[in-house]
Order: sequence, then C-alpha cells, then structure tokens
Amino acid sequence: MRIIWAILTFASMASAALAAEPFARVTIDDSDSIVPGQQVQVTVDVFAPNFFTSPPQFPLFDVPNALVTLPDERAQNITETIDGVQYSGIRRNYAIVPEIAGTFALPPAKIEFSYSDDGKFVRGTAQLPPTQFTVASPIGSDGTTLPFAARGVTITQSFDRDPAKLKAGEAIVRTVVVFAENTQAMMIPPLEIAQASGLQTYTQSPQLGDGVTRDRAVGSSRTETVTYVAAAAGSFQIPPITLDWFDTEAKSTKTASLPAVAVTVADAQPTAEGIAPQVQASDPAARVQQRSMRAIAVAVLLLIALGAVFMGIRYWFPPVQQWFARRQRMRAISEPQLFRRLIDAVKHGTPQDIYACFDGWCRAIGYRTGSAWATGCGDDDLSRRVQELDRLLYAPGSHNETLDRAALAAAITRNRMARVQPLHPARGHPLPELNP
Repeated sequence: MRIIWAILTFASMASAALAAEPFARVTIDDSDSIVPGQQVQVTVDVFAPNFFTSPPQFPLFDVPNALVTLPDERAQNITETIDGVQYSGIRRNYAIVPEIAGTFALPPAKIEFSYSDDGKFVRGTAQLPPTQFTVASPIGSDGTTLPFAARGVTITQSFDRDPAKLKAGEAIVRTVVVFAENTQAMMIPPLEIAQASGLQTYTQSPQLGDGVTRDRAVGSSRTETVTYVAAAAGSFQIPPITLDWFDTEAKSTKTASLPAVAVTVADAQPTAEGIAPQVQASDPAARVQQRSMRAIAVAVLLLIALGAVFMGIRYWFPPVQQWFARRQRMRAISEPQLFRRLIDAVKHGTPQDIYACFDGWCRAIGYRTGSAWATGCGDDDLSRRVQELDRLLYAPGSHNETLDRAALAAAITRNRMARVQPLHPARGHPLPELNP
C-alpha cells in the first residue's frame, strides 16, 4: 500500500512539473486611495520553473491619460513554490502617474525570456494578467485643478551672501529646493516666483534630480535658482513662495511655503582717483646682486643650450651622415653620372675605360651590352662606331686602327634620348672568331 501511495504521489508531482508554465503576477500598492497626480507603484513578478537562462525583457507599455516609467533600479530575484513546483522569479517596479480621475487598466503586455526545461533552453513568454485600478479626486476638489500629489514635501532656500549687507550694483543668488518622496522630479510643478520690486530678477533653468537622499529619506528634487541685482541703494523685499500639495499618506491638502526676505542695499563706496606708487630707495648692493643673478641665469641658459646642441648633434649626425652617403652612392650610379663618365672616357680615356663605362651605362638603362643598345637604336653610324671599338679591343691585328673619339661621342649623345628597350637578344657578333 505504501509503495502504491508513493508511486501515485510521485506521478502527481511529475505531472505537476510537466504542466508547469511561466506566468506573471501584478501587484498595485495603495490601490484603494489613489488620487490624480499620485505616483502608483506597480510591481510585476515574472515566474518560470527551474531557473532563467536569460532575463525577462520588461516592456514600457502605454496607459491612456497616465505617465508610465520604468525606474532605473536593479531587479529583485525571488523564489516561490506553487503546487510542489519551485519557481524562480524576477521582480521589477513600474511607476504610473494618472493624470485624471477614473479607472485605469494595464494592457496585456508580453514579457519574453528563456528558461531551463529538463536541461534544455526554452523560449518563454509571460503575459500581464488583467489588472486595473481606480483613481478618485480628493474630497473637496472640483476635479479641474488638482494639487501636486506626493509624500513628505519640503521646500528650502539659501543665499550666496547676506541679504542685509548688499551694495548698489551687487547681485545676490537665491537657491530654492523642493524635495518630495514617492514621486519623480519631472512631476514636481514649477514654482511661482514673483518679481521683487526695486530688484532686477533673473531666473535660470531648473535642475531635476531623482534618487536624492535627504534626512535618510529617498525622493526627488527640483532646484530653482534666481538672481537679484540691486541697481540702487534702499530697502527691498524678496517675495515669499508657496506650493500646494496633496499628502498621499495623510490624504489631505497641505501647503509648503518660504517667507519673504528683506534686502538692504547700501550706497557703493567711491573708488579712489589714483593709487600712489610706492618707490623704494635704490640699493647699490642690491643692484650688484641683481646683475650677478642675471649673469648666472644667462650662463646657465647658455650651458643648457650648448648641451642641447651637443645632444642633438650626437643624436642626429650619424643618421644624417648615413643619409648623405646613401644619396652620394645613388647619385654615383645614376644614369646622368654614368653618362658623363662615359663621355669623359670617350674623349680622354683608354679604349678599355671607354668599353667599361659604355657597358656600365648600357646596363643602367636596361641593355645587356653596348652592342645590343646600338642595335636597338637603329642608327647605322652608331653601330659602326661601336663595332670599331669592339675591333680595336678584341679583333686580331687591330693595334694599327684608330678610334674616332669625336664621332663616337656624337653618336652616343645623339641616340641617348632615343634609346629603346631591347625586344630580342642580338644574334651573331660583328667580331671574328678568336680561333678560326
């Protein structure tokens, strides 16, 4: 019997676990006495069996005639056991501020996430259940002009100087701070700051702050800054400030106020026409000391400059010297330099010097030999002059032949700018065989 009962219990638990599905739950704080303008905290809990593998994506839904925000606060992790199944939950708080009286319903928003189901990652969706709350106007209100609804509203002011000790032409800055709990800074209404008679009034843009802590209470603040300028002497008064608000905790209308502040402005003291210069008696010893100090300073600066020049030379001279050496080597093997050496060898050098310079210049312009360059130029006179040079150097019995240096130089110079790349290697050779 016990075994059968255990089997039935286990089967019921297994079926409950298989039937477990994600769901959402909504809770509204203080839902019985909500007034227009009051911030309503709506708590949304999303539950899933086992555990979440990705956090729920809480949407920012719309509610007609209400301001809906999702405060920037951390979500809360919760757990709960329902019908023998343990659920993991994540909680977020929405802030809804109704603008008018009436019944407000939350839309059927869907919250997406993923969770673990039997070791597998499953995409889940939880839909907000049908939820509504009622907003009623406070007793004695006509429903058209409603006071600001909050809790623990205070208003304070401070001045950057004593209002009773001003002078004509000076300015005084008044800072007014409104602090309120259970609301947002954007919901705090602007203050009605009246003009001060006899004082020029300048109002700056307000500063809003949420999550402000004051006297161990967390709330929101609105800071108003007003500058008053006293143009003339006299006694003036900064007007008082009042703010009507509805206490959501006491369920009654209250007023926060600041008293008027008296301002006393005195005539500005005339400035002196001039300031007499103070002339110190000259001291010879002091002058000598000043000259010595200047000389020492100049010497130190000169040493520093010389040291900087020495370090610069030591650092930059080797690279500069190497750069000039590379430039000289490149210039020495450049085509213009090789051509000048070739012409100089043709005019004054030996046939061996002419052949060496001619061969080096031809290789620099892309030809394997001087004969190949001469053939590529297509100039018969140039080819004859080059053949004369070859026969003079290598043909037998050529020691009696002479070289027309002027004609060779003229032929090379004439064809220098008309040189072309060789298309095919020259076939044959004008020189006779060495061993016929």
